[in-house]
Amino acid sequence: MIRVVNLDPFHEGDVDAVCKYLFQAFGLGCEPAGRLPLPEEARRDDGTYDAALLLEEAETVKLVADDKLLYLTHANLVQPEGPVGRPPTFGLAQHGGNRAVASCANFPKTLEEGSDEFRKRLAKQAVREIGRTWELHTCIDPKCAMHPSWSDAFETHVEPVLCAFCREKSEERIRMAKT
Repeated sequence: MIRVVNLDPFHEGDVDAVCKYLFQAFGLGCEPAGRLPLPEEARRDDGTYDAALLLEEAETVKLVADDKLLYLTHANLVQPEGPVGRPPTFGLAQHGGNRAVASCANFPKTLEEGSDEFRKRLAKQAVREIGRTWELHTCIDPKCAMHPSWSDAFETHVEPVLCAFCREKSEERIRMAKT
C-alpha cells in the first residue's frame, strides 16, 4: 500500500490524481492518508527545507510491513552541495526504504494547481520518488518517470509512466516484498 500525506494544503483532486497514477504505475493500492505539519527541524535559515532531514523528522502515519509513505509539499527542498554545485531538488526518497517526498516548488510557473498538467507533473514526480523506494535507478528512457526530473525530457514527456524495464524491475521488487 502507498499512503500519501500532505505536508501543505493541496487540492483534493490533485492528491486523488497522484494516487490514481501511482496505482497505475505500480499496481499497488494507494490512498490519501491526511495532512501532517512540515517538520520545523528540517527548515533551514533561508526558508528552504533539507530534504533528507525532512524524511527523517516528518511525522508518520501507521504503516504495515512494506507500505510506502509519500509526502507531498510546496516547500523548496535542498540537498547537500556536490562537486558541481547544489542539484535542483524536486523530491527525495529513502533508496530501498519506505519514505519519499515530492515537491512542486520547482515546477514551471505555467503549471496551475488543479490543472491536468499540474496533476500529471506531480504524479510523475511521485512515481519517480516511490520508484526509488523500490530501488529503481535513473533511467535513460526520456518517457520514463525514472528519467532525471531536472531534464527537459522529463518536462516534455508528461505522462507519469514507467518504461517496460523499470516496470518489470518494480514488479520484481514488489513480488519479493514481505507482504
